[in-house]
Amino acid sequence: MKVFITKYALSMGILAREGNPWEDYVSCDFNGRKLLIGKGDWHLTMVGAVDKAESMRLNKIASLERHINKLKAMVFE
Repeated sequence: MKVFITKYALSMGILAREGNPWEDYVSCDFNGRKLLIGKGDWHLTMVGAVDKAESMRLNKIASLERHINKLKAMVFE
């Protein structure tokens, strides 16, 4: 069954792999290694994967903006 992995979406994009979903995990091959991906990091539809990746992207942007604001507020004497 094809699954869409979002665990590495911000670094490698959404990965489409053949996998065997069971309970809350999916087992799939990744670069010659077997991986066990937990629920929330894989999706059965591309739409679900895109929604998750977009959420991850927005959260990362917000985190970086907070970090930038902290750096701007720093004063060295």
